[in-house]
Amino acid sequence: MFTREVDILKSLNQFLESAKSHINVVQFHEMYEEGFKICIVLEYMPGGDFGTFLSQKAPLDEHKARKIVQHICSGVAFLHEHGIIHRDLKPENILLTEGDPATLKIGDFGLARIMNTETIIKSHCGTPNYLAPEVQMQSGSGNADKVDS
Repeated sequence: MFTREVDILKSLNQFLESAKSHINVVQFHEMYEEGFKICIVLEYMPGGDFGTFLSQKAPLDEHKARKIVQHICSGVAFLHEHGIIHRDLKPENILLTEGDPATLKIGDFGLARIMNTETIIKSHCGTPNYLAPEVQMQSGSGNADKVDS
């Protein structure tokens, strides 16, 4: 599981080298292995997670809500353009930078997969309360691009 996550993070870094980073995807720095321990070093996100932010700041005005949706959609579009499906998008996996307004970034690629035009998702994974209706209504297989809807 960690091997796939690290492979995905490394492939993201290759895509990001030309632009240094995508503003809405947490940046991977490196990985260390010590015996049975694996440490993945990611960009520091001092603003915490979006779930906590929502519990403290809700309700949001339309302008802030629109910006949040733009950040998340921009990050998901970047991942999909580069053949990566996240498979566990939820407020706790969206992280924030410091400041007001904060920038939102997609993190936690533990369930992510690299996809191609023939990738079929056969297993339901992710957090049940956040699964797209298209995924929940499938009978065991479906197009990979619907997972992050």
